[in-house]
Amino acid sequence: MSILSRLHATWGQDIRLRTTVILSFLLGAILLTATVWRLEEIRTSLEESSRSRAHAIGRTFTVLGSVALNDNLYRIQKALISFRDDGEVSRADVLDTNRVIIASTEPERIGRISTDRQTMQALETSNELIAYDETAHGSSLLVVVEPLREGDLITGWVRIEFSLAEIRNELARSARGSILIAVLLIGISIFIARFSMRRISVLLRDTTSRLQVTLTSLHQQFPSLGSPSDQSYTSSALTISPQSGEIERTVELINHSIRLLTRQTESIRTFASWLEEAVTSRTSQLNDTIEDLKRETAERALTELALRENETKYRGLFESSRDAIMLLSPPDWKFTACNPATVALFGADSIEHFTTLGPWDVSPLLQPDGEPSSKKAASMIQRAMENGSHSFDWTHRRINGAEFAATVLLTRTTLNGQTGLQATVRDVSEQRRAEQRLLDLSAFQKAILDNAGHAIISATADGIIRVFNPAAEAMLGYSAEEMIGKQTPAVFHDPEEVAARARSFSAELGVPITPGFDVFVEKCRRGLPNEHEWTYIRKDGRRLTVLLSITALSTPEGSISAFLGVASDITSLKVIQRELTLAKEAAESASKAKSQFLANMSHEIRTPMNGVLGMTELLGTTQLNERQRHMVDTIHRSGRALLGIINDILDFSKIEAGKLTLEHIEFDLHQVVTETIELFTGTARKKGLTVTCVIPTETPTVAIGDPVRLRQVLLNLIGNAVKFTERGEISVHVNCLTLDTEWIQLKCAVTDTGVGITEEAQQRIFTAFSQADGSTTRRFGGTGLGLTIVKQLVQLLGGEIGVESLPGHGSTFWFTAKLGSALSQSSIRPVPHTNTLSSLNSASPFVGTRVLLAEDNPVNREVALGMLESMGCHVEMVEDGGQAAEAAAKQEYDLIFMDCQMPNMDGFTATAMIRTHEASRKSTRRMPIIALTANALEGDREKCLTAGMDDYLSKPFSLEGLRTTLQRWTGEKGLLSQPNTSETPDKRAA
Repeated sequence: MSILSRLHATWGQDIRLRTTVILSFLLGAILLTATVWRLEEIRTSLEESSRSRAHAIGRTFTVLGSVALNDNLYRIQKALISFRDDGEVSRADVLDTNRVIIASTEPERIGRISTDRQTMQALETSNELIAYDETAHGSSLLVVVEPLREGDLITGWVRIEFSLAEIRNELARSARGSILIAVLLIGISIFIARFSMRRISVLLRDTTSRLQVTLTSLHQQFPSLGSPSDQSYTSSALTISPQSGEIERTVELINHSIRLLTRQTESIRTFASWLEEAVTSRTSQLNDTIEDLKRETAERALTELALRENETKYRGLFESSRDAIMLLSPPDWKFTACNPATVALFGADSIEHFTTLGPWDVSPLLQPDGEPSSKKAASMIQRAMENGSHSFDWTHRRINGAEFAATVLLTRTTLNGQTGLQATVRDVSEQRRAEQRLLDLSAFQKAILDNAGHAIISATADGIIRVFNPAAEAMLGYSAEEMIGKQTPAVFHDPEEVAARARSFSAELGVPITPGFDVFVEKCRRGLPNEHEWTYIRKDGRRLTVLLSITALSTPEGSISAFLGVASDITSLKVIQRELTLAKEAAESASKAKSQFLANMSHEIRTPMNGVLGMTELLGTTQLNERQRHMVDTIHRSGRALLGIINDILDFSKIEAGKLTLEHIEFDLHQVVTETIELFTGTARKKGLTVTCVIPTETPTVAIGDPVRLRQVLLNLIGNAVKFTERGEISVHVNCLTLDTEWIQLKCAVTDTGVGITEEAQQRIFTAFSQADGSTTRRFGGTGLGLTIVKQLVQLLGGEIGVESLPGHGSTFWFTAKLGSALSQSSIRPVPHTNTLSSLNSASPFVGTRVLLAEDNPVNREVALGMLESMGCHVEMVEDGGQAAEAAAKQEYDLIFMDCQMPNMDGFTATAMIRTHEASRKSTRRMPIIALTANALEGDREKCLTAGMDDYLSKPFSLEGLRTTLQRWTGEKGLLSQPNTSETPDKRAA
């Protein structure tokens, strides 16, 4: 036979060979597909990584050159040289707009003109470009061309080449590794398959052989069931071709066993027929026997019923008992049964669990008398068996180890003919503890009386002393033997004081009280508080002042059985009280001095600040170059920041002193929120931030409260959000939590995407002079008072404040406020919103407005004069209040700006003179007088309005604030006929 014929025969007869070859081909195909997919994934990932790094490096040079390309050449060239050792960066060039290389990782290229295809394409599109290229040597490159911009203007280009050779090397390494793994997996799979099939073949062959032996043995045990043909078949030999494979031989062996099983089944059926006839005969005999058993069973049932009734009664008592009941049986005297109360008392898992234990398992090692529990338990059991029962005290131990006191009753019983014991255990630990508590309480009361630092005196209902503790002895100099049962408390009281109190209490209670014991206890009899100061007279005659508290002691029926008096010597406290009164007066004096100091500080600081900010603002309206305007803006921002710090300190001082009060007026809630947010839109826009505001339609428009303080809270929270956020957005959400006819519960939340706050910093962020970043290298400034003031303002508004933050993921500051509810909006007059920048650049609306300026400070005069004249006003200036009153008497002005503190005559006196002059000449027009003052403390505004002034403008004031004041009182086209004096400006200038 040829080799091909033998191979073909082997292939057809050996299932294991065929299965192994097919499995190898399938596994190889799967691994090949997975390898190709993995290599493609690695290649894509490496290319994307190179593209991302190229894009990031290009952005870096974009930032370096975005301001001024020529000014940063040194930094750019230094940065380029740092990439010379980078194996991935082949070359990096920086070009100007004419494609001239001005910086490069290869300095010899500086000055050349770049003419490559990628650079030309990027210049044509004016956009960044990322593309692939091939070098002269066939190497792959990733080329990135990025524009350098200054605003919308392109100032240059950055070109970077990345080598992609590493990608190909990585792919080659991955391919070799994948092929090696595939070969190993195929080899291991073939080995496992062949080994498994061999084991299966052996198991099948062994199982079939045992089955055949079993069938043959069965046939030999019942030879009468078979036929000669069956025996000949069973004894016939099994012949299998030696050329067959292992699996084919196993299958033939199984088929042979099945044929034997079939023959044996037929034999069993024959035997079953014979067996059925035998069973029928035997059944008739059993029926007769069953009738006899039924009669006997009926008789036994009656007997068992009586037994069950008795058992039910006993079991009911056994299981419902509150005491733990258990049964013990000799000779080892372990528990054989118990009721549920036993399981609960000893803390066992179940009845089955408890019945595995003995008395020594639920007892401590030693009893309180020192005798071992096991020995003592044996003696108790013996005594109960001898006497029929035995009761004794015992210390038990629960399963969890806790010990408790108990009483045990052992009773001899006989069950099912066996004599044993029934143990009844009752936990008396609570009873023992109650007894001990009574003893302790008695000892405690005695200790209190003996060691109390106050005099404790108890008297019977008719006034005879029955308790006189050692403290009373020490206080009064009398011994207990002298007082108890012999005297009344009147013996150590001042008779004159007792008589005076009798008259006082008689008038107070409306009943006559005679001097004596009734004076001390009449209030207690009426259930009234009875604590007063009394004068005690010691045995030696020395007098002392005590605070005496008297209480009536009642019986369970409610009748008074005795009176208890507790007296404390307050003689020294009276001395201390007088000293505290003097200290309080001194503190009040210091508080007044502090308030005056704050007022002076406010005036002294705000006066020069008005000059700095005013002159800076006026300088900003002049013709300046960019550098000069930048310096002016910096000065102005710094001044405003300093003013904010001053305001924070003054606000904190006012709140701390309890002098900050809130207004209660109607205002437009939506307008307050939106105008506050508009103040930050310019700053946010410069930082690239988005500011949004969400006010649901159901939120009321009109509310009653203090809009200035509500605006101050929002200003602080939104300002912090803008300051601590570099990118992203800031959102303000205003929601109405509750609304009724009287109150509005408001919730405002300011959310940012800034730096966030650590959990530890959140615990102290609302504390005065505390900041989230307190290090010397912190990025943001501030006094640390802003959030403290906000918290106290929110509390004044009837709400609360909180923060939710995660470092690096932004913060959400929220607060609630309780505002009054307004049914109509008719009384609301919206404050006109104007844009400061546009108002400065537009034509002045106040040309010809006559203004009298009374100001003693030259700098402040110059600031106010410059601002007023820039708006077209005709200004006359005076330097003190007397000159202002004379000028107002000579002619009428559209508006008077009056400084409050001036030499010779202050603004308040001058205002009073002007109002008196107007009244004397019966003028039909009242000249508006606007207070100019550097005082910004609470009460300054009211003081100005009380003096006859119409409005209040605090220093330093801004050009916009001055313009708003002019518009309010004169309008844009002449004098208003009757200005509404009920409307008031903001309390603060900043």
